[in-house]
Amino acid sequence: MLHREFSWISSRDIKIYGQTWMPSKEDGEIKAVVCLVHGLGEHSTRYKILPRVLIKNGYALIAFDQPGHGKSGGKRGHTPDYEAYMDNITALLDKAAKLYPGKDRFLYGHSLGGNLVVNYSLRHKPDIKGVIATGPWFRLTHPPGKFIQKFARWLDKFWPSFRTFNGIKPVYLSSNGVKNVTRERDKYLHPWISVRTYLTAEETGRWALEHAGELQYPILILHGGEDHVTSAESSKQFASKVNTNCTIQVYEGLFHEIHNEPRNQEIFAKIIGWLNSQVNQSVI
Repeated sequence: MLHREFSWISSRDIKIYGQTWMPSKEDGEIKAVVCLVHGLGEHSTRYKILPRVLIKNGYALIAFDQPGHGKSGGKRGHTPDYEAYMDNITALLDKAAKLYPGKDRFLYGHSLGGNLVVNYSLRHKPDIKGVIATGPWFRLTHPPGKFIQKFARWLDKFWPSFRTFNGIKPVYLSSNGVKNVTRERDKYLHPWISVRTYLTAEETGRWALEHAGELQYPILILHGGEDHVTSAESSKQFASKVNTNCTIQVYEGLFHEIHNEPRNQEIFAKIIGWLNSQVNQSVI
């Protein structure tokens, strides 16, 4: 397996860090490339197991750190507007096309990233083979009260970059205590969310639920049944409205980061099986 780093300057003049994991000569040719969009407060390097699994099964992975996250620039936890997110996904897909010409591309997003890849697919209708969304943020499991939401909308008019703690505790993410400790030691993680980031995620999550029937791509949705961050019920609601090929599975007993749970090999096997079915390959 080979690893390559790169960067670009976003449409909002922020330096974006990107990386890709590609097969070596010993690994052979790839079937397609998976384009990853991570969640709030984390970064792309946290998905260290995923590239090994993908390459073993014939797929390359390309990812980037969102603005205000990881090794990318920008105020931690803040994005100026939703189109800034969309522009960076366009840049990621363009980079994938250059690095892997002629290969099918899949969008894969977790949590806030799940919101983004679904909305991008609905709004921009890119040339991709399919979408994977794990724990997507359509709605929060425990949303703020009406007063706080009303205050946030008022504050957004005057101070959209105002930040507060996002409320995501390590114990909410995985039932595996070792993973939680590892997360706490990661210097690139942060606990922030700005007013603008929260409001755009909430609004676009609701928009995606309302427009789910317009999705034109096969989609795989995976969600932990004990997710304390994003609502598994909202994923079921989205899936019930999709008119294209939709596969959804809710894993009872699993938390928000299902790819970091003790049963993560089961999750990865599901993802590989679905990818293989989309590229007309037999399941490994």
